Order: sequence, then C-alpha cells, then structure tokens
Amino acid sequence: RDSADLACMSEQRLGRRFPNVPAEVVRYVLHQASGHNLALATESLTAMAPREIAELQATLKGSGGSMSASQQSQCQAFRSVAGSREKTAVRFLAQCGWDVERALNAFFSAGGQEEEAPNVKELEALFEKYRQIGVNEGAAEGTRHMEGAALTAFAEALHPHGTDTDTDLPLLLVAFVIKAQTPYTFRQDEFVEGLADQHLLTMADVRRAVPQLKAHMAEEEWFRAFYRFCFEWVRTSAAAKTLQCETAVELWRVLLQGRWARLDQWTAFVGTHFKKAITKDVWYQLLDLTQLKPDLSDYDAEGAWPVLFDEFVEHLRTP
Repeated sequence: RDSADLACMSEQRLGRRFPNVPAEVVRYVLHQASGHNLALATESLTAMAPREIAELQATLKGSGGSMSASQQSQCQAFRSVAGSREKTAVRFLAQCGWDVERALNAFFSAGGQEEEAPNVKELEALFEKYRQIGVNEGAAEGTRHMEGAALTAFAEALHPHGTDTDTDLPLLLVAFVIKAQTPYTFRQDEFVEGLADQHLLTMADVRRAVPQLKAHMAEEEWFRAFYRFCFEWVRTSAAAKTLQCETAVELWRVLLQGRWARLDQWTAFVGTHFKKAITKDVWYQLLDLTQLKPDLSDYDAEGAWPVLFDEFVEHLRTP
C-alpha cells in the first residue's frame, strides 16, 4: 500500500479508538507531533486531557485551521472539481490521506452530492430552553452555558414518564458524544454542533439515541475513551487534578455496574477506609484492575499499581 493509504488507515484507526478527539487534533498529533508514528500518536492521545485537546484544537483553528498551505491548495483543487463546500472537501481529503484524486473518487462514488446542512433551529431552541431554566434557578443572567440546574433538568428530560431512574449515565453519554470540554457544562456551540453531527436534531432524537449509546459501552475501546472522559468532565473545575471521593464512588457505581465482580467491595473500601480524593492515575488504572481474574489471584503486588490497589487487595485477602 502507498503512503496515502497507510496515512488514511492510521487516521481511521485513531478516530475509532479516540472518538471524542476532534479529527483535526488526531491528524496533527499523528502527522506532525508524532512524525506519522501510529504507536507514538496513540500514546500521546491517550495521555492528553480534554482541556489539552481543546487548547490544541483552539491553537490549530487560530493558526488558520489544521490545514497547511499544501493542504489548503489540495482543498481548493478538490472543490474546483467537486463544486463542494470546504467542510466536505476536508472530510474526504482527510479520509484519503490528502490525496486529491482518491478523495474525488470517494466523493463521486458516494454520489457526488453535498450533504445537506441540518436544520439546527430546534436544537438552538432546546439549548436556550434549558439555559433559561438554569438562570431561573440561580445561574447568572448573562450565562451562555447550560450548567447546574439546567443540566439537571436536561438529564431528567431524557427519561420521560419515569422510564429510567438513572439520569447520570445518559447525561454523561451525551456529554461524551458532543465532546463537552468544560466540567459539568454544555456550551451552545458544542451542544448544537455536536448533536447535529450525530443527526440528532430534536429532544426525541436524543432520547432515542440513549439506548444505542449505552450499547456502545460493550465496545472495549469506546468504553475506555468514555470512562476516561468522565473523570475530566465531572471534576469540580477545569483546574482540579482529582475527583472528590464521594463523586468517584458514585460514578464507579454508574459506569462499572455489571462489569466488575468486585465493584461493591471496591466502593465500600474506598468510601469507608480511604476517604481521600481520587487521582487520575487511580481512576485510569482501575479499569486495568477490572480486567484481572475475579478473585484477583493474578494481581502482582510488585507491579506498577497505585498503593491504594495494594491496600485493597491486602484488605480482601485478610481473613
């Protein structure tokens, strides 16, 4: 395969593994920051926090977007033949390693027509409805975001007629899908554009999508990306480096229910014996701990595990 094919495949693999990372950031990390090294790009993206991703995305946009001069020329060449919008040109070019001929072939094979821009007026009205609920419940009059009571009301609205008592998980799933960047906050642009990108244009659409999003949790890589996102989004602020113990325990019960036989023992141990803030390292590595045997007989105390895990295993093994 030629280099364009390999570049396209690498971008697609990273896109599947990191569904919450914007495509332009994936491309930059792979091709420029990591020198086309897929393993290095994977390691870099894994280590990046949502705040760092957002900052890099803003930097790329501030420098004229993620396109170099050469890519801008390729984009113009694509559009002159296809008669398309820039967004369409970039999408096909990125999927095909910025090979104009292959991108045009893909475009015309797909029908050669622009994807009709979605009508987002209902999404804009939906956002404003819940933003105003937040204002009515005490948020600052000039706030441009959904937060606090606004998010609580939105989460409850995802479950009409009491169909589901778990309001936390659907809200987290929606936040993940729209790539929410600020802890426990929805900005209007990410809410409207994020849902529109998923072709979810009404509240009914979003409700219907929740079971499908829950089903994605069975996919290991998708769930790992979602699990890591949750740590960042439920922090008390963007500057916080840890999660409050009570918050982490509640979130583990939501995310790991039915996935780990030791969940109840773990949350009880952390809540009653540890009682300290949970670091990102502990949060991330717990997912690896859940992959061990149910009796944890393959746990290696000499391995690079957090001390909290050593204490938990010792607690379990103490008669």
